Amino acid sequence: MAGIAHELRTPLTILKANLEGIADGVITPNVEQMSSLTEEVDRLTKLVGELRDLSLLEAGQLQAEFALLDIAQLLREIVGKSKPLASEK
Repeated sequence: MAGIAHELRTPLTILKANLEGIADGVITPNVEQMSSLTEEVDRLTKLVGELRDLSLLEAGQLQAEFALLDIAQLLREIVGKSKPLASEK
């Protein structure tokens, strides 16, 4: 549960800080800013959906579906998405 709380807290904190900044006039909303906030909302929506699915699994109302996963491909995608951030830092 601590992991779930952390995963929910992070996008909520980002949303709150940005919305407060916009309300205070410190942040000027632009397309990039709105896109970033939309991504955070999408992240929260996905997390809540996953929590619902987990709850249904635990209650026996949903059956787990298993599939093969190409872990090397998954890692390439993660590295590809992380490279721009790593390069900046």
